[in-house]
Amino acid sequence: MAIGNKSKISVTVAIPVYNGERFLESAVESVVKQDHPVSEIIIIDDHSTDNTHEIVEKLKLEINNLNIKYYKNIKNIGYPKNWNRCFELCKTRFLIILHQDDELKKYCVRMQLNFLEKNDAIALVGGFEDSIDSEGRLIKKQKKRETRIFEKGKIFEFATQTGFYIPCSSVMFDMEKIRNVGYFDEDVIATDELYWPKVLSKYPIAIIGESLINRRAHPDQAEYRDFIRYEKDALKIYLSLIHI
Repeated sequence: MAIGNKSKISVTVAIPVYNGERFLESAVESVVKQDHPVSEIIIIDDHSTDNTHEIVEKLKLEINNLNIKYYKNIKNIGYPKNWNRCFELCKTRFLIILHQDDELKKYCVRMQLNFLEKNDAIALVGGFEDSIDSEGRLIKKQKKRETRIFEKGKIFEFATQTGFYIPCSSVMFDMEKIRNVGYFDEDVIATDELYWPKVLSKYPIAIIGESLINRRAHPDQAEYRDFIRYEKDALKIYLSLIHI
């Protein structure tokens, strides 16, 4: 099925948030500044204890040309389950899950829709990332590369060329296909890196050869904290075994 007139295509940007008061406004502003408009922003708050809700209410008052919906989980469920909430709450065909720390390049949505219009069989399309620090200063800029399409089932090719890595915030999902695949595994670390081959087992996927996002590097990221926690837990188990 062709995606039709791009100007009439509905795109949702979902922002899963936990204690996101520091960078949330910057993430939302990057969506507002897209040179191809999105239909709505949905913010899924994983039971934050900071001023996330107040910031969302302020943004809803200030931004009049974009529908912003806010949901708050009744308890903290962790980022993999909250990412799946983004899938569940999306009502449009196309979805971007933008992490609260990151920013979309202004051409991101337009470039993804242009690509999907020409490659309708693809279930998701991502890109590369430029790195910024906590103050928004550029740390590293990626060079343009060749755009790659990985055909259905070519998981070894994908693994060897990418190391299973696509920046999650850079991905546009075709939800008509994603619902046939299933969602993120919720009880594993690096759940996004395990998800791409899961999609690839049923549909082609693609990586556009240039940066689509600014990815913010800082030690308060949920994935970073979880990685450190799992690393410490693994080290404890290892040390207990070698002292038996």
